[in-house]
Amino acid sequence: MSNLATVLVLNSTNPPLTLSAAQSGDVILTQNSGLPVFPTNLPVGFSCTIINYSLFPWTPNTLPTPMFVLAGMNFQTAATTFTLKPGQSCVVTVASVNNNLRYFVALGSAS
Repeated sequence: MSNLATVLVLNSTNPPLTLSAAQSGDVILTQNSGLPVFPTNLPVGFSCTIINYSLFPWTPNTLPTPMFVLAGMNFQTAATTFTLKPGQSCVVTVASVNNNLRYFVALGSAS
């Protein structure tokens, strides 16, 4: 039997979700900006896929310190948030670089 990822759908009828180690490997479909909530303490090695299935841009919650690293960014100049276009996805992977916890965001193309 293969290990399949859990697919979580976040919309106005579901309770808010704060990411934790339990969601590592999951695929999360969201149409609500700010959901899922990214805490500042996800474990190194955590990874999940987020898909914006809304007709509008999606942004996660704003972190108190810059932790999101997108293509072309230096890990030292991380951002506190980012945006997905309608239909766009990303894979978020957590790593520690020089004792700095960072959330590396690999953006997919929007359809």
